[in-house]
Amino acid sequence: MSHVHLTWPLLLQILYRLEEPGRWWRDLSLVLMETCSTCRANCADLVEMLDAGEIPDNAGYYDLALLRSRRRARAAWEDLKDRSPEMLTQILKRTPPSYGMVDRLVEESHQQASMDRDLAHRFAEAALQMAQRLPVRLPDDRTLVGPDDEEPLDPPVKAEMLALAHGVLGNAYRKHYRFQEAAAAFDAAHAYLEEAEAGTCLLHARARVLSLQGSLLMDTRRFSEAIQDLEAASEAAAADEKAPVALRAEIAIKQSLVLGLDGQDMEAIRPIRDLLTTPQPNFSLRLQFHLRHRLAEQLVYAGKSALARAELADVQELARIGGRGFDALRARWLEGRILCAEFHQQEALDIFKALQEEFMGKGAIHEAALLALEIAGVLLALNRPTETAVHARQAVVLFLPLQLSKETHSALALLAQSAERQSASQNLIAALLRYAQGGPLPAPLLWL
Repeated sequence: MSHVHLTWPLLLQILYRLEEPGRWWRDLSLVLMETCSTCRANCADLVEMLDAGEIPDNAGYYDLALLRSRRRARAAWEDLKDRSPEMLTQILKRTPPSYGMVDRLVEESHQQASMDRDLAHRFAEAALQMAQRLPVRLPDDRTLVGPDDEEPLDPPVKAEMLALAHGVLGNAYRKHYRFQEAAAAFDAAHAYLEEAEAGTCLLHARARVLSLQGSLLMDTRRFSEAIQDLEAASEAAAADEKAPVALRAEIAIKQSLVLGLDGQDMEAIRPIRDLLTTPQPNFSLRLQFHLRHRLAEQLVYAGKSALARAELADVQELARIGGRGFDALRARWLEGRILCAEFHQQEALDIFKALQEEFMGKGAIHEAALLALEIAGVLLALNRPTETAVHARQAVVLFLPLQLSKETHSALALLAQSAERQSASQNLIAALLRYAQGGPLPAPLLWL
């Protein structure tokens, strides 16, 4: 007796009609593919996904459709990622739209924002253009698409994708200091979030958009609003059982940063501590490094240098075994700050000077400029006023090309002048260092 052969469109249609499919469909699919060469040929990548354990036991229609789309997007990206940005943009304009590829472009834009802001902007625009072309399935539409075609999902899912695309576009504008355009992009993202929340939220869009917007609010020093947005992002992620642990960690780190910049140094410890003490899936080594580093850094700011020292060995080991980029240097920088807090200024000075030279050699001017301020503070504590003035002036010079505000440059220039007059204070240098890191303008300088 012949049977109906399994195909991707047929399987997705069956799951679309079921509210709680359970895992029977997995077992039936495996039986059909083991006993029927036609079913196996029709659903080759389903076999691979099942064998690789990529499909959770409780997967339903949306899960499976998105998993398949993302898997195919990953394979396509391997052929695309090494193309020139210009060629990639043109190829993507001609590529049939897929939810997986939009998600990939959103993630690539997010990752590139801290490394290549122009590329991040290009990826964000490509994500938005493709998201606008995504196929949707209207209510009561049971039309089967072709076996290799993208499965049309409900309009709220497309709205989530559009919200994410606008969110990373706003983040890319932020990295270019185009704050008004960034705010407009986030307004558009929120409009799509309202549409998305009419359906099943699958892409963690609310938490992701609010997290990105929190960065914009921090950059524009609107700390109260940033704290509110990031608290809302944290609540949205906590309520979402499928929210990636990396997203929750990203939000916790931002919460800690903004609370610290707002002067709430003890409260800024809480988001990291809460996350580290709550039962979680295993963090990646890199996530562990960022969380432990932020915790130790904040403990120093809160005057808890002994607790920071207790965290240092873990931070250094995580940087050694799982670090990338500047992670090892940042662990060393943390050690210097702890030494300062322990009143070992000369040892800290040696570390800061060596780090500044390394950062300069790697073209990391912002880090080198921050270290110039740190070095000036240590030299002042060591009662070496002439050298303090030299490094205060160096900070002004290094910060000049970084597109900082006139207020920042004026404040740094004031520090250089006061250092030359030997009237600079330790509190002023510390306050300007926090300001250069994104904190509030020190009260004595608000008239600038």
